[in-house]
Amino acid sequence: PDKTKVAVENGPHDANPDDADFLDVSHQPHGRIGIDYEIPLTILEFDLTNNRLKSIENLDKCPKLERLVLRQNEISEINGLEMLTELQDLDLYMNNIQDLPE
Repeated sequence: PDKTKVAVENGPHDANPDDADFLDVSHQPHGRIGIDYEIPLTILEFDLTNNRLKSIENLDKCPKLERLVLRQNEISEINGLEMLTELQDLDLYMNNIQDLPE
């Protein structure tokens, strides 16, 4: 079956269809994950490219998440992923990460 995609535009949002499995909030300066928009519980892929994010947070609402794109942000530490047991693909290209967790 085709994936349901939800793209969130600038401004306050209600992008929470029950069957969404892809959420794209890329290139929007939210600053924090899940602020000004809802994260669907069914989401499998989440694109947060270029959002000025400094940390990875609020992903406990994404138990089925398989792919997380955090490119071009300001993240310096890799944490907040412990509950993402289904995560297979994590993209942290162009962030401020100095040390990788053991």
